[in-house]
Amino acid sequence: MTMTRNLLLVFLLALFSHAFLHAQPSLKRDTVFKIMQYSLSELLRIDSASYDSSLNRLPHLNPYMPDDNFYTYCTRSGNPFLSNRITDRLVTDYYFFPAASFNGLFQNRQTADYYYLSNAPFTSLTYKFQGIIQSKEELVDVVFARRISRLSHLGFTYRLFSNRAETDFQHANDHSIYLYWVTHGKAYFHLTQFYYNSFEYNETGGIAADSLINYSTSDFYGTQVRLDKATSKLKIWGVHSTHQWFLNRFMGVDIDTSGQGGALAYRFSFESNRKLYTEGSANLSFYPHYYSRRGLLTDSLLLWQITNTVQLHAPILSRYLPELRTSLAHTWYESFHGPNTDTVLFSVASHRWQNYSQLWFQGEVGYHFPVFTAQVNWKSCLLGYGWGDQQLKGLMRFKGSTDSASYLQLNLLSVSRTPSFLIRSIFLNHYLWNKGDSLNREYLQKLGGEFFIRPLQVRISADYYLLKNYLYFTEDGLNQTSDWQHIVAFSADHLLKAGGFTLQSKAWFQLFDEKYFHLPQWGVFQTAAYSHTFVFSTGGRLHARLGVDFKYYSRYLPDTYLPPLGIFVLTSTADPEVNYAGNYPIFNVHLSFKVKNVSFYVKYGHFNAWWNKRTFVAAHYPMLPATLSYGINWMFYDW
Repeated sequence: MTMTRNLLLVFLLALFSHAFLHAQPSLKRDTVFKIMQYSLSELLRIDSASYDSSLNRLPHLNPYMPDDNFYTYCTRSGNPFLSNRITDRLVTDYYFFPAASFNGLFQNRQTADYYYLSNAPFTSLTYKFQGIIQSKEELVDVVFARRISRLSHLGFTYRLFSNRAETDFQHANDHSIYLYWVTHGKAYFHLTQFYYNSFEYNETGGIAADSLINYSTSDFYGTQVRLDKATSKLKIWGVHSTHQWFLNRFMGVDIDTSGQGGALAYRFSFESNRKLYTEGSANLSFYPHYYSRRGLLTDSLLLWQITNTVQLHAPILSRYLPELRTSLAHTWYESFHGPNTDTVLFSVASHRWQNYSQLWFQGEVGYHFPVFTAQVNWKSCLLGYGWGDQQLKGLMRFKGSTDSASYLQLNLLSVSRTPSFLIRSIFLNHYLWNKGDSLNREYLQKLGGEFFIRPLQVRISADYYLLKNYLYFTEDGLNQTSDWQHIVAFSADHLLKAGGFTLQSKAWFQLFDEKYFHLPQWGVFQTAAYSHTFVFSTGGRLHARLGVDFKYYSRYLPDTYLPPLGIFVLTSTADPEVNYAGNYPIFNVHLSFKVKNVSFYVKYGHFNAWWNKRTFVAAHYPMLPATLSYGINWMFYDW
C-alpha cells in the first residue's frame, strides 16, 4: 500500500504541476462573484447549474446521500443503505456488487465528473455533528476551486464521514479525496480527475443478547447475534481523462454556445476496487451458509477496470435534422479473489484470477423543438462478456413554448442484460450451493409517464414494469426466478409557496410480488418551512429558516444485512419471531441561519422518539433515538 500511495502522489504532482505554474493573479474585488457547477452526464454531455449555497439541504447530515423521502438508511449511521423505492432496485446494476450497499459513500459515485467554474477562487468549509451521549456522527467537507489560467481551472474536495454507535460498538470512517483539472475553451475541452475513497466499517462485539434486536427474542435462528471484531474495508480509486474537440471551431466556422457544432471526444478511465472482510471468530450457526471453516475468517476481492471510449457528436447543419451521438467503448476487467482456504464466498480455486472484456456501441438520435422533444438511445454489447446485451431508451416530451411551461413526458425502457461478471463467477460459485454458470439473461421492460402542472406546482408520475429472470438474495444464497413479474409504481409531489411559507409534499405507492421484494407499499414525506430575512439598522441581513420534516412508511418486513458479503438479503417470512418495520412516523425539526457567507443550523432529529424509544428499518440495526445535531458552512472568496 505504501508503494501504491507513493506512485499516486508522484502522478498527482506531475499532473497538476503545470497547472500551478501557470496560475494567474487574483481578480479585482469588485468583480461579480459567480459559481457554476458542471457535470458530465451520459454520452459526455456537459450539464450546468448554479452552485447551491441555500439553506435547503444544510440540515442533512450527509448531503451527498440520497434524500430521506425514499431511502431507508439501514444502520444507525446511515451505511449501508438500501432504497425503499422499487424503481431504484430495478435499474441499479453494479458491476462491483459488494459496493452496492455502500454506494452513497463513494466519492466517484456522487461528485466525480463534477467541476466548478468561477470568476474568482473560492473555498467551502463544512462541519456537522449529530449524536447523543454514546453515539455520534460527524461530517467534514472541504471544497476548493480556482482559475489557474484564462481557460483552466483546478479543484479539490476532501470529505470525512465518521460514526460511532452505542451498544454494539459499531463504528465507521470514510475518507474521500477528489482532484480535477479542467480546460474549458471554445475549440477544446479537457477534464482530468483523480478520486480515492477509503471506507472501513467495524462491528466489534455485535449485538449480543441485546434487547434492541429486531426480533421478539434476543437471538436469530436460535443463536445470539454476535460478530466478533467483524471488519469490512472498501477502497476505490481511479483516474478519468476526457478530451473533446469541437469540430466547427477547427474548421474556422463560428458557432453558438448551444453545442450544435459537433464534437469528437475521447475518454480514458481506470478504476481499482478492493473489498476486505475479516472476523475474529466465526459463528457458524449465525451465518451457516457463508463460512467454510472455523476460526479467523478473511476474504478479499479485487477488481480492476480500464475503459477507452471514442465518441462523435455530429454537427447539426439544419434545425430540421436530428441531433446524433455515437460512441464505442471497450472495457477490460480483471478480478482476484483471496486465498481459497480462508474464503467466505466460494472455494473454487481455479476461479481465483479471472478477466474478461466488453465492447459496447451506443447511439442516440434526438429532435428538439420549442414544444416537442423526442430522443432514442440504443446500447448494444458487440463483443466479449455479455455479447448480445441490449438497452433501448425512448423519451417524448410535450410542453409549452417556454422552458417554464407545463409538460407531459413519456418514457420507454427495454433492457436485456447478462448478470454481473462477479455475480456469475464468485457469488454463484459458493462451495455450498455451487450452481455454476446457470444464470439466465435478465429482461426488463418499462413504460412510464410524468405530468407536470407548473401553475399548481404539481408533478404526477406512473411507471409499469415487466420483469423476468430477476436475481435476488435470500438466506439460502443467490436465486433467480423465471416468473414474469408485473410491477406498478405511482408518485406525486406538490410544492406550495405563500410569502415566506413553503410546504413540500410527496406521496408514493407501489405494487409488487412480496415473494421477491420486501418493501413498504406506500409512504409519504412532507416538509413545512418558514423563511424570513431580518434587516438590521446597520444594513446587515440575517436569513432564517424554520422547518419540520415528516416521514411515514407502511408496514413491511425489513431485509437482513450480511456483513461477510456486504449485501442485504430477504428475511424469511416463515420465521414467527420476525418483527415488521414501518407503520411509524419520524419527525425532525431544524432551524437554519445565514449571515453573508456563513450558514449554520441546529436540528432535533427523530424527536417523537424522545430519548429512549427504538424503531427498526433493517433487521438487527435500530435507528438512533432522538438526536441533536448542528453544523456550520463557511464560504471563503479568495480574492
